[in-house]
Amino acid sequence: MNKPAMHSLNGLNEPLSKTPHTHETDGLVDPGISKFLLPTKQFRELFILACLNENPSMSQHILAERVHLSSTMVNNYIRRLADEGLIRVEGHTNRSMRYSLTPKGYNRLSKLFIDYSVDIVRLYIATKHELVHKLMSLPREGVRRVVLFGAGETCEIVFAALKEMPVQVVGIVDNDPEKQGKRFFGIPVEGREAVPAIQPDCVLITSYARQDEIFEEIRHLESEGIRVCRLIDL
Repeated sequence: MNKPAMHSLNGLNEPLSKTPHTHETDGLVDPGISKFLLPTKQFRELFILACLNENPSMSQHILAERVHLSSTMVNNYIRRLADEGLIRVEGHTNRSMRYSLTPKGYNRLSKLFIDYSVDIVRLYIATKHELVHKLMSLPREGVRRVVLFGAGETCEIVFAALKEMPVQVVGIVDNDPEKQGKRFFGIPVEGREAVPAIQPDCVLITSYARQDEIFEEIRHLESEGIRVCRLIDL
């Protein structure tokens, strides 16, 4: 039985050159870091099945850390999955335990991942719609040429949203040397020192995590007639 492929849904595209994913859970939101997406029973089951599909010898202790549950809760999930014929438990001690997905388990994993994917796509569409609404202020204020600062997941959605309005993305910059030189939707990623030569009307900071820090780094561009703004400012 072939294992179901698990693909990243971070941006529905892979704009930057990346090495292939090697973990079954790479396409899933970490249940311990999301501020808004509270994991449901179905998501926990999906995450556990994906972890066991990735590593049948994973201990319940490690599994509990990955799923952000107590060892007792993980043990309860394991028992239920075994009772439902989704996994096969082999071994008698914690060190020798193996959890192999059955054909029924693979089918369940595939169905859960498809359902999860549908929800993520809906979230992506809703997020893009909201960003289009916010970004419409740019062309209304005469902005036509934009540089995006921060070649990450948020940048992907902003890029897609800007394609629906009379604004041209003329450059993408990032402080990360690992990203510089790679292409993001066909545009080479450059360092922030490249901005003046690109001559944009505006630099839009698309990095949520460091937007204030980045703003301070490049606010001097405003003295050169280049507007600098954060998504939160729109």
